[in-house]
Amino acid sequence: MSAEAPLATCPAYRLWAATHDVENPLTTMDSLAAHEAGLTFDATGSFGVGAEVRPFYERAQKLDRYAADEGLPLLLALRFSK
Repeated sequence: MSAEAPLATCPAYRLWAATHDVENPLTTMDSLAAHEAGLTFDATGSFGVGAEVRPFYERAQKLDRYAADEGLPLLLALRFSK
């Protein structure tokens, strides 16, 4: 996880057969709202489709989808503390 607040992220997500870029900026308003709630930004991490989730594809008998999805972002995590 990175300790820098993301100004903008632009991961790609697969919807049906197409891949779409999605912008999800951590805006000044988000930071202000978090601060007003007594939260401090700690870290961020972006996790993708990789070996950690391959067993889920295997159990679903969807290894062809795994091959197509491998490397795509799966989760953007933001950590705040109070």
